[in-house]
Amino acid sequence: MKIWWRPTLVKRVMLGLFLVFFLVWDALIAYSYWRNFHDIDAKSRTFGRYVAESLASVQDPDQARALVKGLADIQNKIFDEEQVPLALLIQLWDKDGRLVYAHASLEHAQLTGHVDHLTEETAGGRPVYVARTELPQWTLVVAHPRLELGWALRAIALDLLPYMVIAFTLISLVMWIAVRRGLRPLQLMSAHIAARSPNDLAPTGIDTRYAELQPLQQALDSMLDKLRHKVERETAFVQEAAHELRTPMAVVSAQAHVLRMAQDPETRSEAEDHLDAALARASHLVGQLLQLAHVGGERVTTLAPLDLAQDVRSELAALVPSAMQRNIELGLDAPDRLVVTTERQTFKSILHNLVGNAIRYVQQGGKVDVSLVHNGRQVVLSVSDNGPGIPAEQRELVFERFHRGLDHAAPGAGLGLAIVRQACKRLGGHVVLLPGAHGVGCQFLVTLDIAQH
Repeated sequence: MKIWWRPTLVKRVMLGLFLVFFLVWDALIAYSYWRNFHDIDAKSRTFGRYVAESLASVQDPDQARALVKGLADIQNKIFDEEQVPLALLIQLWDKDGRLVYAHASLEHAQLTGHVDHLTEETAGGRPVYVARTELPQWTLVVAHPRLELGWALRAIALDLLPYMVIAFTLISLVMWIAVRRGLRPLQLMSAHIAARSPNDLAPTGIDTRYAELQPLQQALDSMLDKLRHKVERETAFVQEAAHELRTPMAVVSAQAHVLRMAQDPETRSEAEDHLDAALARASHLVGQLLQLAHVGGERVTTLAPLDLAQDVRSELAALVPSAMQRNIELGLDAPDRLVVTTERQTFKSILHNLVGNAIRYVQQGGKVDVSLVHNGRQVVLSVSDNGPGIPAEQRELVFERFHRGLDHAAPGAGLGLAIVRQACKRLGGHVVLLPGAHGVGCQFLVTLDIAQH
């Protein structure tokens, strides 16, 4: 039962076809009713003209009465045989205004009618349509009651039903075959993809002759290409992370061995210092990997009010000891308050890595300036320094993971700017690297689409 009710394209097409036929049926019923309505009126006027032509040569009232009654009976018998609940009602007057013949239901009614068109009058308490024909000897009035709407629609619907059923059956069969054959290439493509190895991310390689399937194949190939590059990047990332962790772990192992074997205090102290440094480097690398995993997720959806100006001041205060060790001047240009709705940890990752990188790479006695401004719906954070700068050809590479630039002597794993770029994307912004003031040093310009709270 569940399989029968499961939606499919074939069922959807067939249902659409059924609805189209139903609407066509309704339209044909309405059109047929309109046509029959006018046909009855036309038959009434035609019958009146036919009777008038027959009466033109009749002078005797009895002959006229017999003629009119006979013709009316014939026409009403035709209506009965066609099962039409309709009867022609006739009155015949002579030139002196005497009633010569009247249908039983019109004996006490006097209908006037009009020579040029039908009029609607009342006879026996019900509405009738009346046509009048003037002759030199006679005045002929032909009337017929209004056809009942319900009966007319039902009769027309039943009359059209066999034709609609036959047409629907034939067209449905043709449409079903066409849809099944049309979906066959899609089924073959599905089977081809299902038969592939789970690790096969190569292009589908399917030769689609049908123009409708080409966008699907192109989309699949594009998705597989993106997945392939993502897997390659992730594999390279794991290898690079393992390589970066191997160095401090090797130092830890070596210094632990030295520490165990050392006999004099000086050697033990030196080994302890190297061991602490290696553990600190490993801890820093693990922390950056966790940051990168955090900011590399989906775009943030849980937001909270945050005073960016206060957070910037707090972060710079935490970095003052590092700056003082290298005699680096820290400058800040920010408003007293700048409350926005964003994610605190992600923004702090951007700020900490940019300022931390600047402090590590700028020369002794250098300067690092931080500015924070709100521009409409954007927050712009700038971190600039007067250090050695980064060559133009290296400015895009510095945002790659584990890229450490030309100065390998500076501490770090090469993940800081990669974290910055991912964090900016997470907050719906971007980061660009520009030359510093007067072409000296670097300027990192972060633009975030954040509404002020």
